[in-house]
Amino acid sequence: GKSIFIDVAAPWCPVCKRQEPIIKSLLQKPEFRNMEAFTVDFDNQKDALKALGVTRQSTLIAFKGAKETMRNVGVTDPKTIEDLMRSAL
Repeated sequence: GKSIFIDVAAPWCPVCKRQEPIIKSLLQKPEFRNMEAFTVDFDNQKDALKALGVTRQSTLIAFKGAKETMRNVGVTDPKTIEDLMRSAL
């Protein structure tokens, strides 16, 4: 039943670089303090990508337990990212 946030990123991805400070800032908020956050390396963790059904870097996924609550690709709007994270609370 945990709240889980997954960030699929690549070091060469400009969108991922824009997402990173937004995600870090949001994870500091009290409402997200118990959220488990993971970064999946798009280039090196192909098994995880397959298991998650991810085909593009800059994919953000939220889960409440085993149930996916929301997914976005290429989003850099802080409010949209926050809404995605809130969907797992």
